[in-house]
Amino acid sequence: MGIALSLGSISCGLADTSSVTKYRLLDYLVTIPLFFVVSLGVEAVFPHSILFSASLAVVSFALFMLAVLSPRLGAIGFATILLAIYAMLVHQEGRSIWLVPTWLTAGAIWYVLWQLIAMYFLPNQESKDILSDLYQALAKKLMIHDRGFLFSTDKNQLFIESARSRSQITTLSKTLEYRIHQQLSAGEDSASLQDITRFLKIAERISEQTRLMYFSPTPELKQHCPQWLDRIHQANQTIIGYLSQVTVNNVHQLPFPRIDFDALRSFPIPDNAKEESVAAHAFINKLDIVYLSLQQLSSEITEISSSTVSKPIVLSWKWQEVAIKLASQMTMKSSYFRHALRGSLSLTTGLILVRLFELDFGFWTLMTSLLVLRPNLSMTWTRLLQRITGTLSGLIVVAALLHFQVSSDILPFIFCIAAVLFFHTTTKQYGWAVFFVTL
Repeated sequence: MGIALSLGSISCGLADTSSVTKYRLLDYLVTIPLFFVVSLGVEAVFPHSILFSASLAVVSFALFMLAVLSPRLGAIGFATILLAIYAMLVHQEGRSIWLVPTWLTAGAIWYVLWQLIAMYFLPNQESKDILSDLYQALAKKLMIHDRGFLFSTDKNQLFIESARSRSQITTLSKTLEYRIHQQLSAGEDSASLQDITRFLKIAERISEQTRLMYFSPTPELKQHCPQWLDRIHQANQTIIGYLSQVTVNNVHQLPFPRIDFDALRSFPIPDNAKEESVAAHAFINKLDIVYLSLQQLSSEITEISSSTVSKPIVLSWKWQEVAIKLASQMTMKSSYFRHALRGSLSLTTGLILVRLFELDFGFWTLMTSLLVLRPNLSMTWTRLLQRITGTLSGLIVVAALLHFQVSSDILPFIFCIAAVLFFHTTTKQYGWAVFFVTL
């Protein structure tokens, strides 16, 4: 029972993708009944192999195709398929067909209750977490530009690393901007959301300043002005430390660092090093702009307009429009159709093999296949390579665990760690996510 409750909670967590509170509540109202109906169907047809395989093919294809209507429905469809596999895992002969669906659905309801508590006491926490990741990414980017003060750096390698960091910053920024836009469009304005918006704008301003902060001291400058370069390095390190720690919650408690940029600019430079110092002064100026931007973080937030009105949920779809939209995607040219076909064939083939060879724990293979297919609609070569590499690496680690006969007291901890790391990396580092889910 406890395992079924946990699996129901996990499935509901994967279905919960909206950033707007009222849409999350609507998704819960759709997800809970759908979970119960599908898991009940699994229990009903489980003893009949042919009917079970045919049902899995049709239902999984239909649930995959929900992504055509909206990303939120696509996530609900995926989570429902996962719940169906979980129902297969906990199925036992002789039980009432109502028991497993009730447990799984109760687990989903348990997840919803905790989310309602979190939404009340920790509003906008997910956006705050993304914002924290964004500021830490900015700190890492400044750290990349700081290497020239300590080591001899390859400018090409520095440019590549900086570009990667900039890509990560852009992704986080756009993700947060989209979440904020969704909430504001739905009329969910608040002091907390305004504060997050202000932090985001300042982060974008800082990111713009770091685009051209390339500075590597020349040997002449290192020889004639080592103290000056060390002070610039210390100022940069101070800003990096503040960037990596500051959040919306602690900005008023975190001491703001004091840096005298006028002293840095007026540091006496020997005549034979003045030409080399021009780039250093440009670096100081950009660092000063970053510093002034950070000073604005602790300013008072904007007052919320009293005219803000929460907009009602409008369900504008008609069955005919839904049918036309789905029918238009029933072609091999559609990435949604190919993904749904690939997923349903993979699961159905896996189920047939599990039943044909009576494989113990074979349903875990279906779960792994589904989770590996999850993150992307396209079957790119990069994804394929990551899938193969992650799966083989996971199997190698499993083989090592079996070879060295790791104690059964330790294995549950490895399982839990792998599960947590899978959910942490599933949308960020696909290859690692495949490795952890295989493990």
